[in-house]
Amino acid sequence: ETCFELQQESKTKLQSVFGKNMGIMLYEYSRGIDSRSLENKTRQSIGAEVNWGVRFDTSEQVRTFLEELSAEVERRLKTAKARGKMITLKLRGVKVISRHSRFLDVVIAVIIFHIYLLII
Repeated sequence: ETCFELQQESKTKLQSVFGKNMGIMLYEYSRGIDSRSLENKTRQSIGAEVNWGVRFDTSEQVRTFLEELSAEVERRLKTAKARGKMITLKLRGVKVISRHSRFLDVVIAVIIFHIYLLII
């Protein structure tokens, strides 16, 4: 159901269909009511991400791309006055096409890069 449809129902009806607690939650949330307190959590990571297809023709292009992404993470760390203890690099949906035996001679990829440092 949509929020509009939920708003048309009584709290009692929503509780009978979804159970007491879920009915109350759906009734209130569909009306913009949320009594939960906000938590001010400490940041645990700083990262930089590219969420679209990236095509590399040479290993030098891959190296340059990663250096630029790493520089962005470094800039963000300095701004936050933070230090890291772990680096993570995620690659998703990677397709490698190589005319040579070496891995990064020719790379065509659909990649999500996410480099982040777990803050100490």
